Amino acid sequence: QLEWNGLEHYLKVFYAEEIKLKPEPDVLSYIINDNNLLRKDVIIIGASAVDEEFATCCGTDYLHINEFL
Repeated sequence: QLEWNGLEHYLKVFYAEEIKLKPEPDVLSYIINDNNLLRKDVIIIGASAVDEEFATCCGTDYLHINEFL
């Protein structure tokens, strides 16, 4: 659980496991389409090289969780 300190009013957070799709472009496409976003509007926050590679392959920005907290 994270303390958002008021940021929750400006962010929408998704967890791939909760969407019940594997972390493949399908889950990102679902989020983008469901929220009328562009890939440039999305940032993926992750904790591994696989997460970073996924973000790169999907054409989105990436931030390691340690940089976020």
